[in-house]
Amino acid sequence: MKNFFSFFVYSDRTSELKVTESGRENCKKNKHPLDCIRTYYVLHYVVSGKGYLSLKGKQYEITAGDLFLIPPKEENCYYPDKTDPWNYYWIGFSGMIARQTVQAIGFKESCILHIGLLPDLIKLFRACSNCYSENKFFDFTILGYLYHILAKIGNETSEHNIPNSSITASYVHNAIQYIQQHYSEPIRIMDIAYNLGLNANYFSGIFTKIIGIPPQKYIIEYKINKACELLATKKYSITTVAAMVGYSNPLHFSKEFKNIKGISPKFFDTTPFTSSD
Repeated sequence: MKNFFSFFVYSDRTSELKVTESGRENCKKNKHPLDCIRTYYVLHYVVSGKGYLSLKGKQYEITAGDLFLIPPKEENCYYPDKTDPWNYYWIGFSGMIARQTVQAIGFKESCILHIGLLPDLIKLFRACSNCYSENKFFDFTILGYLYHILAKIGNETSEHNIPNSSITASYVHNAIQYIQQHYSEPIRIMDIAYNLGLNANYFSGIFTKIIGIPPQKYIIEYKINKACELLATKKYSITTVAAMVGYSNPLHFSKEFKNIKGISPKFFDTTPFTSSD
């Protein structure tokens, strides 16, 4: 097997989560430190050896069986031990629920999870790094592996935490489905709560606790990400896109678009981000 293999994934067909890159490396002891700042999360799984990570002003020693997560836009530096260099897999991903997802599976207060060497998890990371294909639906294939990896990690870490009530989780799941089905309309929190048979304040509280952001912010982000997908087709005007995601006032849409994306929809750039590991 090669000492190093990686690939990038360019796809805008999903907005909740999408894979940006994946790979594996059997590091040499003299490998130079990596200090690349990315615009997405990168999850590493160390399967042998050890190494070191510098992140947010802290230094960590990482050993076999550890997961470490590098958040977007964070300065970082990591490198292998000189006597026992690490080997690891990695997968990069982004999306409107990426932050909530990494928190849900255990990355809340630390960027390290001591999960151990799990054969099933190793197989998933290996399959992910080996699944590159020219197939037109390759991005869906690798996204499926990402979901399996996140589920496996979440199931392992949940054994050491108090799980969310299944009833409460089902309320939030149904709320997200409602948003996805009605994003082309104006959505009020009270409408979602009424649909679920809940008090609006209670609903907002459980949604924020589980997802990590208030439902109103989630709704806006979902609408704006859908707008990005529509703008990327270059088939519709900004006014038309605004109406398609539930905004009757194009100026209000443009303001919220800029708040979320940092640029006006008029200057929205669909060119994919590229990098190298």
